Amino acid sequence: MAGSAEAKIGCRLGVRDRCLPPAPDCLTASGPRTVRAPLIRISLILTWGRPNVRQVTNGELTELRTGGPHPGVMIADQRLEAAADAFRQGAELIADSASNGRFEAGSRGTALLFTGTWIPLLNGVLGLSETPDPGEVAAFADEAAGYAGELPWTIRLRGEASEELAGIAAGHGLQGRTESALMLLSLPVDVAGAGHVRKLAGAEYQTFADVLGAAFGAPPQIITDLYGAATLDRPEIDAYVAEDDGVPRTVGLSVRTGDHVYFANIATDPAYRRQGFASALIGAMLRDGHAAGARTAFLHSGTDTAPLFERFGFEAVETWTTLGA
Repeated sequence: MAGSAEAKIGCRLGVRDRCLPPAPDCLTASGPRTVRAPLIRISLILTWGRPNVRQVTNGELTELRTGGPHPGVMIADQRLEAAADAFRQGAELIADSASNGRFEAGSRGTALLFTGTWIPLLNGVLGLSETPDPGEVAAFADEAAGYAGELPWTIRLRGEASEELAGIAAGHGLQGRTESALMLLSLPVDVAGAGHVRKLAGAEYQTFADVLGAAFGAPPQIITDLYGAATLDRPEIDAYVAEDDGVPRTVGLSVRTGDHVYFANIATDPAYRRQGFASALIGAMLRDGHAAGARTAFLHSGTDTAPLFERFGFEAVETWTTLGA
């Protein structure tokens, strides 16, 4: 499926878990065990920004852990951990609404996410600790490879991939590497209202899929497999659409976990980009997220979309690396 529409959309979507066939024993700190859980089908594009938060250097982190002179770094470090945990919770939440998926969490910050879809980011391994554990990543990678068959999958890590982690991925044929920025924004923020943005009911899942599919060049059926009525009707999840005279132009998804809200799959029909639809939609998502109790918004972004989010105050605070075929 390399180079196919199904594979390409995986570069933008991030997933969670669902039910699969009986799983092989997985390695845990206490020994082998078999875990079954709902498998999630969703793609998540996250960015997370916050005023006065900046990228922490490795030197500052070393000094922090050894009592060094950077007290402000502790706050930034805590925010990164909170974001990573919210990412995990959001994925689990979406997994709960999926019919066939799998999610397994290790004791050292690694997780297995498998949806059984053709979207690479929705199948594979998540290294959510600041320093992913190679042994745990390797164990979950072996398990993911056993599930995948011909399905594409990835290893997604916080920070850069070490030589050891890259070697683990290469051993499974995952030699490609892409990076995205984790961006944070503290809420509330002052954003203008936009009357042509509204929430989509679960029954309108096809509208969401049509716009997202057009934006990513993927068949809408792939999207509806992930974002069906049951998922979009969950109280913690909101799908949005920005319209032009009633015609859908841009869509996006927000997922609330505690005092965090993250934004996924914000996408505009290619024929209508750079006309303000995405900005209007993001503004509505920020207002609603804060009204629902969120104090931090976050997401992942590539270099092409980062300027859009920066206009709202999002700041890139960490790099995430994806290793894939």
